Amino acid sequence: MTISKAIETIDMTHPSAYDHAQKVAWLTDLDEKAFSVLARHQISSMPDFNGYDEDTDGDTEMLIVSPFDEIYPMYLDMKISLADRDYAYYNNAATMFNGMWQDWANYINRTYKPVVNNRVFNFKGERKDVPSGE
Repeated sequence: MTISKAIETIDMTHPSAYDHAQKVAWLTDLDEKAFSVLARHQISSMPDFNGYDEDTDGDTEMLIVSPFDEIYPMYLDMKISLADRDYAYYNNAATMFNGMWQDWANYINRTYKPVVNNRVFNFKGERKDVPSGE
């Protein structure tokens, strides 16, 4: 899903007074979390991620791909509800978001091998973590 598509979707389903820059900042927060999950797995085509800002092209594809990309509007929905202090709606949105996040994380864990650190102990009992393959 692109940045523009996520913002367009949330603007249709949950109009708010929050500007484009705030919504992009929230999307950056979510993709930072997603990037940390992806970085712990052996993914051959690991994308670079440096965050988004107001100048980022709206057609930029975000990190979570289809069919899990509906998580982006749901995250924005949750953040808007929290910022509006609509806690009943926030709780529902957070429950749905957490389910979507868990589904995506389970998919990543099933699909890609984790990056494993091997622990090496020397004769003095000192430990050194060594990335696998070294």
